[in-house]
Amino acid sequence: MEEARGSNNTWAAILKLYISQIKCLTRLWIPPRDRKCLRCRKCYSAMTFLLGATNEHCISQGRFLLCRVTHFSLIHYSELIHRLRYNCYGEGKEYLFYFSMPRLSLLFLRVLCAALVIAIICWLIFDTAKQGSHQLISFGGLVMYVLLMFIFSKYPTRVAWRPVFSGIGMQFILGLLILRTKVGFDVFNWLGIQTQTFLEYSDTGAKFVFGEKYMDHFFAFKVLPIVVFFSTVMSMLYHIGFMQWLVAKVGWIMQIFMGTTPVESLVAAGNIFVGQTESPLLVRPYLPYITKSELHAVMTAGFSTIAGSVLGAYISFGVSASHLLTASVMSAPASLATSKLFWPETEKPTVTLSGESKNLLEAASQGASTSILLVANIAVNLISFLALLAFLDSALSWVGSLFDYPQLNFENICAYVFMPLSFMMGVDWEDSFIVGGLLGYKTFFNEFVAYERLSQLIHNREKGGSIKSWVRSEVIATYALCGFANFGSLGLVIGGLTSIAPSKKKEIAGGAFRAMIAGTVACFMTACVAGTVPRFGVSYSR
Repeated sequence: MEEARGSNNTWAAILKLYISQIKCLTRLWIPPRDRKCLRCRKCYSAMTFLLGATNEHCISQGRFLLCRVTHFSLIHYSELIHRLRYNCYGEGKEYLFYFSMPRLSLLFLRVLCAALVIAIICWLIFDTAKQGSHQLISFGGLVMYVLLMFIFSKYPTRVAWRPVFSGIGMQFILGLLILRTKVGFDVFNWLGIQTQTFLEYSDTGAKFVFGEKYMDHFFAFKVLPIVVFFSTVMSMLYHIGFMQWLVAKVGWIMQIFMGTTPVESLVAAGNIFVGQTESPLLVRPYLPYITKSELHAVMTAGFSTIAGSVLGAYISFGVSASHLLTASVMSAPASLATSKLFWPETEKPTVTLSGESKNLLEAASQGASTSILLVANIAVNLISFLALLAFLDSALSWVGSLFDYPQLNFENICAYVFMPLSFMMGVDWEDSFIVGGLLGYKTFFNEFVAYERLSQLIHNREKGGSIKSWVRSEVIATYALCGFANFGSLGLVIGGLTSIAPSKKKEIAGGAFRAMIAGTVACFMTACVAGTVPRFGVSYSR
């Protein structure tokens, strides 16, 4: 009994000494510019005490060591992450997401990230080699796209490789978490199901307005009301501040890992949720002052992702909701990687980042009203593009009949052009002709036409039709098509950004085409990652 009491007294004395040392170190570690964080460090100490690290409650060596590790973890969190967050949003800084870390810690973080990326790549190479050649082809396609972007880069000798490799690394990490692990796959599959269920509530309004037989006109009365409903919800989420908070967090994470500037990080994060014309509004006051490389990154981010408002429309076609959500998330870092590779930074970014409020009902009404223009644009573009496509097919068939090849059409031409690119994403050679045609539809018309065609292939396969397309090809095509990179969006981006920043009109017009190519390659890289990392629980076989 006396031995136990003596042991407890010994540990209590050690603990008191340890606590006093920690308090002294805490005071010494606080620079004068960070005195405001003193209360936070005291809170961390109090949290450790609550875990049981007090005189009379620390009765075992294991518990004492646990408290010691916990306390040091909290102190290091305070020194690194908390200070980083404080500096990110502090006033008087040059950047919104600016942060400073000790040189040794920053070097260690860079080495750790590089080692993690290299380890993941090496593991993927050896692991996928055991599963078949398709995964290795996808990885080879990723390397090929990076090399092509470097060869045709605006300034090849000025490329900063940190954003490039960090962006690709983030893609692989997201791909592994979402597509390779059971937890990640189940989470995104659940999110996809819930999103699809949520969007089905738009049927109530469509049925009331258009009648019980609204499904007879599927696209006009089923798909387009989903766009209206989702636009309303997004407007309400922006009003309550949720979307701003979510976009800022995602942008903060990308800037830390990729070293990109606040403007391009924020816009890339915003494009996960909103469209290519809405996301630049997040940084509207600063667009006249950004560099050419930043402007290129802003446009590339818009081309490489899709808007949340049209996500529901693609889901209603029968395309996998979980894959569309995953593609939107994975393409955000890819857009910054391809942008910084295709148009490296040659200037010094100097921007200081520092909004209107309505009631919730007014925000919902405005969201619904705003969607009118979007719905009209979608409907008008589809009518004109499909009519033009029918005319082109008829004209090409007539030309082909002169050479005894009447089956010549626009899809066949695009299929031959994009066939090698689709094959390098990991699509089977027999299916690459079909996927190449889809890529042509998406590039020269828009992704609506491409996804509508893809949905037909999916339904035919499910019904046992004689279609070559199989599961792996459909998955890779879903990722490759998930972006606004087409010639129709090219004019939309030039017009939208020019209206926001008239002083940048020349730079916008000069860099838009390169941005569209970079956005297209970003989607292809996302498809390569999806092909490299096999989907959990699914066998890619016929």
